[in-house]
Amino acid sequence: MRSSKRSLIMILIASISVMVSLLLKDVISVDMLRLHRESLLSVTLSDKIAFAALVVIACALIVGLSLPGTAIASITSGFVFCSKCIGGD
Repeated sequence: MRSSKRSLIMILIASISVMVSLLLKDVISVDMLRLHRESLLSVTLSDKIAFAALVVIACALIVGLSLPGTAIASITSGFVFCSKCIGGD
């Protein structure tokens, strides 16, 4: 019983991973980050601590559930929190 429950959970996580990667492959990209840079920076500057907590929780969930997108999440957080590194003021 226990192994079938574990298998069901693993199949569910794998299914979600595949759906997310297929549905969001055009939405989440470095080009989209570049396009929406100003709005991301304005959200970050409005409440840095809350946004940082949200990014940490999101990254922990992505890594913890082994969802695809860990690299994009890491790049996005660096892009948003290090505006000086990318030519910001």
